[in-house]
Amino acid sequence: MFRIAIGIIPSLLFCLTFAAAQDNLSSTERVWKDSSGRFQVTAKLIEQVGKKVVLQTSSGRKIEIPSDRLSDADQTYLKNMESAPSSPAPPPPSSRSPGTDQPKPIEVSSDPAAELDSAPRLKFSNTFWNVKVSDPQLPEFEPTPVALPKPHGNRQAHAANSLLMKAAVGDISGSGPSAQTRLMIGDFRTGQLTELPAVSGTAMQPIAILGDGSTVVMIGMGKDRTTTNEDLQSWDIRDGKVQRGDIWKPYAGQSNPGIRFATAGPDNRLITCSKGGHIVAWQMPQRRALWQIEMGSPPYWHTNADLSQLAIASATQLVMVDLSEGKVTGSKSLSDLGRIYYPKLSFNPSEDKLYLSSIGRVLILDLRKNE
Repeated sequence: MFRIAIGIIPSLLFCLTFAAAQDNLSSTERVWKDSSGRFQVTAKLIEQVGKKVVLQTSSGRKIEIPSDRLSDADQTYLKNMESAPSSPAPPPPSSRSPGTDQPKPIEVSSDPAAELDSAPRLKFSNTFWNVKVSDPQLPEFEPTPVALPKPHGNRQAHAANSLLMKAAVGDISGSGPSAQTRLMIGDFRTGQLTELPAVSGTAMQPIAILGDGSTVVMIGMGKDRTTTNEDLQSWDIRDGKVQRGDIWKPYAGQSNPGIRFATAGPDNRLITCSKGGHIVAWQMPQRRALWQIEMGSPPYWHTNADLSQLAIASATQLVMVDLSEGKVTGSKSLSDLGRIYYPKLSFNPSEDKLYLSSIGRVLILDLRKNE
């Protein structure tokens, strides 16, 4: 099974999948199973390309799987579908206004401090646990690695969106007013790598790709003398061009306002965390604060593949947040496990366990049993 581990990809390669769709199929949702019977997913059939099929879940996620790895019942269903007339798949949703190439005008909040004052604060305790675990999903993509071009300057950390199967990488060259940022977008479904023109006078790196598929949230690096690691900026990517939005400080006025991490959430949301451990969910592009939670110390984090769950860990506490509903579903003290040094987090492929690594050891948490 291929997953994107957001924030944990050690090489400079994209794993991309090429799907040359020939026929568009339309069907109602049904339960698909693999030949072993262990994995299943509720989805509709979108395409059948050679010996592979493309399924789409109700959340919009597409899954590609070899047809010979499906159950006998599913393979029989596919044979019956081959004789049915095909119909074109619906076009993807667009955020553009009809008859224009420009995005719709939006009302943007210019006062993050006021937004935070009005956003509800999520609470957690040491013993609460009500984490929902979904059934195992069918294997997704068989990746084809594609090497990135030679760096123009200093290659930056990447941003990825596992639901969209897209990732962004940036290069920064020069310094001060002559600094340039080059952004590249890799599409894991089509296998395409889009190299965008250099943006002069900027020294920023991608930190998140939003759910609309065209907005990359960038963080300032300080080399252009106007931005710092406290600043975020949305870059709108359309038709091979970059349009920069306003620079904003999510944690303006706070004692430790630097950005520790940011990641995309469901429904075009952005989840940010300050270096002081203050986590906020923002509705984008309005930058409206939906909820917030304070960990008390800088945490480490990981999201699952469909961006519905966020795991957060400090040296003493693990917290699980349902990103779709904006509520804490689990909280567990780590104090009885001994000292946790620099913890890192990752869901396992079937997303029923959580791996927590510390120096010299790995802890595995069963999310169903809380053990």
